[in-house]
Amino acid sequence: MLNAQDLIRDGKLLPEAIEHAHADPGELVKALSGAGDGPSFAALALVAGLCGVQQALPALLAGLSREDHGGKAAAWALARLDSERAVIDAIAGGGLDVRENGYYSLSVRAALGKASPQVATAMAERVAAEIARAKQKMTGLGEHALRPLAILGAPGTDALIQQVLEADPYTDKFELQRLRKAVADGSRDQDSQRELAGPWVALFADHVYA
Repeated sequence: MLNAQDLIRDGKLLPEAIEHAHADPGELVKALSGAGDGPSFAALALVAGLCGVQQALPALLAGLSREDHGGKAAAWALARLDSERAVIDAIAGGGLDVRENGYYSLSVRAALGKASPQVATAMAERVAAEIARAKQKMTGLGEHALRPLAILGAPGTDALIQQVLEADPYTDKFELQRLRKAVADGSRDQDSQRELAGPWVALFADHVYA
């Protein structure tokens, strides 16, 4: 029987326990649906991603709305599953946390080399949508939508970066300048690719038990 408490200690993730966890898909989905605190949900989400439990897709999509690191863990897990279209759709209809975590998921997917051509098309559209939000004095996440494009080295990314810089006074200008430098001369964001394709323990280092 899978117990989330066996995967954490003092609110921190236990890497060895998570990586060696084996659970019946039905048990894992049930545990995910009942996990309230961030550490428990994050640990279970990581197991779902590592084990490729496709049945966990609905629970993980719901987890994108979490503000804690459980949302990031759900995003990471979704990147390893057959979830691309579902994540894109969730972003389109989602609030701030869903969009931020969704963009992170697609960035990880791109870094893993699992993104289909529809990701670049969808993210270009999302950049335009985030710019529209910024112009309406709402929170825009243009720099987040640009990251998958930069990792993919999608044509036109540099122009989209400039559009976000011009339209959103509250955007992360340092991140956009980093992305612009990364995609210069038709290149791609190799730093993000290496980071996001790396071990999950490094990505969640602040939440790992030491």
